[in-house]
Amino acid sequence: MNPEPAKLSYPQGQKTESFPVGIEVGPAIIRAGVFDSDYHLLGKTKITTRPERGSGAVIERIVKCLRYAVDECDLSMSQLSEVGIAVSGRISRDGVVESCPELLWEDVPLQAALTAQLDAKLQVGQIHRLAALSIRSLEINRPVPRFAAIFLAPQIGAGISIDDQWQDLTALPHNPEEEDALSRNILATLPQSPFTHYRGRDFRKALRKAENIAVRNYVAQIAEAAGICAARIHRQYSPGVIAVGGGLIDEMKDDILAIAQASFERAVQATGGTLPLLLPSRLGDLAAITGAAIWANDKRETSMKLMAATAT
Repeated sequence: MNPEPAKLSYPQGQKTESFPVGIEVGPAIIRAGVFDSDYHLLGKTKITTRPERGSGAVIERIVKCLRYAVDECDLSMSQLSEVGIAVSGRISRDGVVESCPELLWEDVPLQAALTAQLDAKLQVGQIHRLAALSIRSLEINRPVPRFAAIFLAPQIGAGISIDDQWQDLTALPHNPEEEDALSRNILATLPQSPFTHYRGRDFRKALRKAENIAVRNYVAQIAEAAGICAARIHRQYSPGVIAVGGGLIDEMKDDILAIAQASFERAVQATGGTLPLLLPSRLGDLAAITGAAIWANDKRETSMKLMAATAT
């Protein structure tokens, strides 16, 4: 049994400025980032997740990663404002991770467990929706009533907002075997390959080796599938903007977008009309932690609506 972590103590004194924090809990890596009030990243750190050790141990590591990030920025815990946690899977409104196969989690009360250890306001949300929130908030410079973002990886995820409400992907026409994946905001999963467990960084390193043709071909398959996913979203929701995100977009960006755009246009050719361009996000691997910080900290009316709808 894992020992119960000690509750963090906070220095007493007057706060002069507070800093929102975003944390991403992935199957391989936990990332934590500290931001200023304009959501510029001040510093970040990461540690391995170790999901095989159980949820209690992972929660300890989330706390550890947070402390490391705060120390990296030469801040004290008393200077934090709200903390947002981005987790893949199906998340309830009260921060219970109902299903996350990547972490081997079922019905883990993550928000309650972290609140018991941290003297800070925190909220747990779905990773693809929070990543989409960061792109919409920081990169789209006009009102977008209908917005979608898709994230390139061996599992292609998405976040879709219509009139400031997040959409349940199970509303898309689908086969019964897709129900669970769509409930976790996963639109497509590529067949197993040697690159199935690659993260954005792994792909970037491999793509910088000119001779790695197999990786380039696999990335092209991801881009092709992303275009089909974008068409599926377009047919159902007709978003004015479809952003393409994820760390994978940092390499081969033009090639990836050209493949995805062509695949998208082929898939919706019969519908006619003007099609949106697939727009690349600049946030890359930072989208989830940035969105988590925005979601937890931003009190504007529109963001509050999105925040309230982020949990399933």
